[in-house]
Amino acid sequence: MQPLPDPGKTTAAPTAVAQAPVAKPSAEPEVKLTARELLERTVKAYASASGYSDLGFITQSYVLNGQPYEQRQPLTIACEKPNKLRLECYNVKLICDGEQVHGTIRDKDGILELAAPATLTQDNVVVDETMQAELNRGFGGNPLQLLLLYSADPLAVILGDQQATLLPDLDHAGRRCQRVKISSPAGDVVLWLDATTYVVRRLDYPLNELKKELSKQGEVKQLMQYADFVGAELNPRPEPEAFAFEVPKGALLVKRFLSIPAPLKPTPLLGKLSPQFEFKTTNGDKVTADSLTDKVAV
Repeated sequence: MQPLPDPGKTTAAPTAVAQAPVAKPSAEPEVKLTARELLERTVKAYASASGYSDLGFITQSYVLNGQPYEQRQPLTIACEKPNKLRLECYNVKLICDGEQVHGTIRDKDGILELAAPATLTQDNVVVDETMQAELNRGFGGNPLQLLLLYSADPLAVILGDQQATLLPDLDHAGRRCQRVKISSPAGDVVLWLDATTYVVRRLDYPLNELKKELSKQGEVKQLMQYADFVGAELNPRPEPEAFAFEVPKGALLVKRFLSIPAPLKPTPLLGKLSPQFEFKTTNGDKVTADSLTDKVAV
């Protein structure tokens, strides 16, 4: 049993040991990137990625003479480098499983079937001319994802000789986005770049030419055209069936699609009398406009 302390004595309190304050690491100042630097990081992110996927779509909407209009089409791409691709854009579906390429165009007969290239590039990713023309005719033009994934110099195509500027950051689908505006005579392009991964979340298209064409039909209001790259992700883990294509039994397989040229407009000379003329044939016979009346002449 420990003896109780003598009440006549004062018990000294234990001496506290002073501790030196722990220095907190100083936060590095946030470096604000320029618009061009952001675009360069986006280009680098796509170029170094092993793959990509999204569930994108493109929308065009406006009010014309008080009547609302909207059209929406798929703009979906998934890829696994070096040579797997699934593209569903506008009326075109193109799938490469690494061994074969299959493609279809809505309202065209036949299924394209080709051997897959060892590596997909800007020169062979859409090798069929008719399919490429169909993509170009889409109301948003050639998909931006293809440009970023396969072009040798996407920044030169995106910027050209135009200047890029920064817009205030905004959230899109729960992700913070840094926005870059590229101005041109056709209007402003705005890219919404994920602040963390630099993947493109949204693309706002220029509207000047579209508004000019629509204005020929009346008053245009609330004009918008944008691509929303839903779920865009770099380096995803796609399921094996993502690049599978089953050829229907009895399907017509083709090596290329044939383009049917648009019919020529009738010549303004159709139905008009030809002016008077006169010449001699190799036999010395005289031919005039009157001598060919009611005859077929070529």
